[in-house]
Amino acid sequence: MVLPKYNIKLSIFLPHTKVYGGVRHFVEVGNIFSKNGYCYTIYTHDGEKPDWIDYYGDIKSLEAAANDSHDVVITGDVGMLEVVKRINANVKIIYVLGPRYINEYNKYLSCFQVWVGISNDWLEYFSPPESAYYYTNPLGVNRQIFSPRCNNKNNQKGSDYIYILCFGRINKKIKGVLDILKAFKALKDSRAKLMMFDSNHIHLPWWSNLNIKFKRRIERYLIHDQEELVALYNKADIFISAERTSGWSNTSAEAMACKTAVICTPCGTRDFAIDKETALVVPVGRPDKIKEAVELLINSSDLRARLAENGFNKIQQFTWEAHCMCLLEIIREVKKL
Repeated sequence: MVLPKYNIKLSIFLPHTKVYGGVRHFVEVGNIFSKNGYCYTIYTHDGEKPDWIDYYGDIKSLEAAANDSHDVVITGDVGMLEVVKRINANVKIIYVLGPRYINEYNKYLSCFQVWVGISNDWLEYFSPPESAYYYTNPLGVNRQIFSPRCNNKNNQKGSDYIYILCFGRINKKIKGVLDILKAFKALKDSRAKLMMFDSNHIHLPWWSNLNIKFKRRIERYLIHDQEELVALYNKADIFISAERTSGWSNTSAEAMACKTAVICTPCGTRDFAIDKETALVVPVGRPDKIKEAVELLINSSDLRARLAENGFNKIQQFTWEAHCMCLLEIIREVKKL
C-alpha cells in the first residue's frame, strides 16, 4: 500500500521490542511507514531489534533520544509517559491501550494533547481532556502472515479430535488462562484436545497433576517465530481468548484471520466479535460459559464453519495499512499540514 508522503519524522518510545506488551502494533506500523520512505525510529532501553518478527525501521536506545531531534513522538506504554513528557517534539501522541492502565494515563491528562484509542469502546473507560484532540484508530492484523493455510480443519477429514487453542501464560491473570483450563477440566468430551502456546515455557497449575487423563489431553507449544504460531491457528478448530481486560485482542484477531472459530470475552474484541455471528462471546471470569460455548462448537461443525467464515470476513476490515492511513490523517490534522 502506498501512503501519501508528508514531511514527518516518527519517534516511538517503548520499553522493549519483545513479543509481548503491545509491541507488534508499533513494529507492524513501522514496517509500513519505513517501506513508504518515512523516518521511523523506535527507542527502547536496550536499543535491540525484535528477534521474532522482521522490522525495517530504525531502532535506538533511550540514551540516543536525548540527542536526536523529534517531530512526532508516539507511545502507549505507561512506563514511557514520563520519558515522553520530557522529550521536545512538535506533536506527542498517546495511545490508550486498555482500561487496566487508566489510573496511570489520568496522571498525565494535562501533559499531552493528542489521545488515540485502539478500539471503538475506549471512550467508555477513558475521558480525554476537553481541550485535547482525541481519535479512534482500531488496530489491525497482518493478513500476509495470518491467513488460512489449509482448506479443511482437522476434524473434518480423518481426525478423531477437536483441537482447541489458547495462549498459555498462566501467571498473567488478566489473560484468563486458568478460566480456560477450568472449563477444559469440566469438559467430558474425549474428542477435545487443548493446545497451549507461549514464547516462554508453560507451567500447568499443581492441580493438573492430580488428573493424568486431563493432563494428557493438553499439548504445550513453545513458539519461536510467526510461522509456528500461524501453523497452530490453522491446526485449531476452535480458538479461545478469556481475557479479563484488554484494549485489543491480537490473538483473537489473528485466529479469525486464519479462519478459525473464536470463543472470546468482550475484552479487546468488541470491534470484530459479534456474538453468534463472528464469534461466541462469553462473560469475563466464567469457566462454565466457556465450557458451554466449547460444547456447542464441538457438536456443530456447521456452526464452527459459519463463525470461522464470518469472522474471517469481518477481520478483513482491520488492516495495519488502514491504521497507518488513519494515523497520518490524525497527524495531518493536528499539525495542520
